[in-house]
Amino acid sequence: MILLKNFRFAGNQHLVRHLPLPSGIRVGSPAVTSRGMKEAEMALIAGWIDGALRNRADEAAVNQIRQEVFNLTSRFPIPE
Repeated sequence: MILLKNFRFAGNQHLVRHLPLPSGIRVGSPAVTSRGMKEAEMALIAGWIDGALRNRADEAAVNQIRQEVFNLTSRFPIPE
């Protein structure tokens, strides 16, 4: 979750039944749908989460993802 917070990702840890520690994340769609994002943007977001977690030690890759997230969110402002 700390890595994802660096991307200003809002989510929470989720316990999977029968496992004692948080072992997953839950992503709520209202945060993106209220901005007008749809399935195509959700697919991008899922890919960025995966890429950020897989490449967390690669600063260049993480910075690239951060820039892509910024570019997308700039096109979909938070409603007032």
